[in-house]
Amino acid sequence: MIELVKYFRILFLSAKISLERLKGFTEDHIQRLAGNNPGGIFTQILNDVTVAYNAYFGDLASESLNEAVKEGKTIGMKEARKALEKNISDNEGQVRYTYRDNDTFYEEFYPHGVTEYLRADLATFETITLRYRNVLADHAGDFTPQFSADFNTFRGTFVTNRNLQLSAKGDVAAEKSDIATTKP
Repeated sequence: MIELVKYFRILFLSAKISLERLKGFTEDHIQRLAGNNPGGIFTQILNDVTVAYNAYFGDLASESLNEAVKEGKTIGMKEARKALEKNISDNEGQVRYTYRDNDTFYEEFYPHGVTEYLRADLATFETITLRYRNVLADHAGDFTPQFSADFNTFRGTFVTNRNLQLSAKGDVAAEKSDIATTKP
């Protein structure tokens, strides 16, 4: 027995149909409708298909652009993190020398050594650099103003780039959501 439901399924939602094949099919369909439209009988269908095509593949282009922007922001964030890690690593010698007679203060800056900063994931890295900033603010009088300013500049650049990266990730997710609604 033939299932009537199969005649009402949207076949283009299949995972077996790639975006390239769907795009090619739709472009071909639009051209064939335009070329075989005696007396304008397919004009409404042609307009509807063209609008749907532009909405869906326009969203794909936007997603691609947003994905590229996100990758650029990720690279910027990684470079800012490397610069901040280098600053923290370079500062370790000065902190060790400054507190050579008081290990307690040194431990406030580097409770698990420099490697704690170098091996941390992003969320932990943000937290421990905030801790470092707060400890540095508490002991700012023990260092030159440039020492604190350099760290705060590197950390500020990292945080800004991280926030830009997260924003770009949100833009990509929004475009993917748009695509999910325009594909059907």
